[in-house]
Amino acid sequence: MAIYTTKSYQVEQDANGIIFHFGPAESVSWWSQGRAATSDELQRAFAMGAIKATSNCNEVETKRFTAIVRRELNEVLESLKPMVAP
Repeated sequence: MAIYTTKSYQVEQDANGIIFHFGPAESVSWWSQGRAATSDELQRAFAMGAIKATSNCNEVETKRFTAIVRRELNEVLESLKPMVAP
């Protein structure tokens, strides 16, 4: 679980429902089983989420989306290293 604190957000309606756009994080903390999550737990959780997110896409969309998710995941993980327990 992540606790993400921001000072801004926007709500957008689309054909499939509502999309939330969150502003920059003021702070983020990651938790697992009632304690701070380890880096390995965080990486596994993101990888599983990426698999679930791409499971309903067609092959072309999946390849494109997976590349985007991997790039963004790497950026997120790098930026969070100081915030994650070893």
